[in-house]
Amino acid sequence: MSRLFNPYLPLEELRDMYMKPLPALIGQVQCTITRSKSGFDRLFPKYTLNLSNGNKYMLTGKKRSF
Repeated sequence: MSRLFNPYLPLEELRDMYMKPLPALIGQVQCTITRSKSGFDRLFPKYTLNLSNGNKYMLTGKKRSF
């Protein structure tokens, strides 16, 4: 769980950590997704994933234009 909040992990480790399920020892983790669609973001909204308890930032994604 401490690795989850370490901002200095290499990109490969972060990708592996977010793409694999959590160990059973940790249990379930509740997260909240917020969508920002103000201004120019109305066409290409930005999504932010936070942990629900403590509101800790995890990652951000943005809709891409083609």
